[in-house]
Amino acid sequence: TLSLWTSAAAATDTVVFTSTTANTDVTNLQVVLTNTSGNSVAPAAPTITAGAAGTTVAAQDVTADYGTVTINDNATAAIKSITLNGYDNSTAGVGAAVNALTDLTLKNSAGTMGVTTTVASLNMNVDNVTHGVTLTAANLKTLNLATSGSDSSIALVANAVETLAVSGTKSVTLSSDLIALKTVTVTGEAGLNLA
Repeated sequence: TLSLWTSAAAATDTVVFTSTTANTDVTNLQVVLTNTSGNSVAPAAPTITAGAAGTTVAAQDVTADYGTVTINDNATAAIKSITLNGYDNSTAGVGAAVNALTDLTLKNSAGTMGVTTTVASLNMNVDNVTHGVTLTAANLKTLNLATSGSDSSIALVANAVETLAVSGTKSVTLSSDLIALKTVTVTGEAGLNLA
């Protein structure tokens, strides 16, 4: 039946019919000439092109397969700034530490973030971060935490930090492992809750 076929516009004396039944070797159309005028000639034998079988695509779990970022530096320690927006469980410096890092910006988290570095001071900017952040950094004594966009709530591990300076326009809740913390300052419109 022609309901299982599509046809292209006629090009001179040629019309292309395409089966709409996937993955099936369908019966070929039969061309029948009805010569009502007596002037028609028998059509040429049709050209048949077999279609290729479809390919099964494995289902993708987008929450597991996408959004994960892995960042490693090279021997010259070239990475100074990292920005992640809409990330899942990610790391920076686990394979090769990001030892020139000065600025870390995290937005709209869907998973955790881990950073390995030897820096002594770090600027961390957060916007709607609601997952854990682990700073594996034995030399990191000063953390400058700036807030913007939307409030954040972070399980922060930064065992070496002694000075925490919070600034910005939004609140941040830190359920934190800040065992070395000595000094905390909050400026601007920022809010800080140490849970």
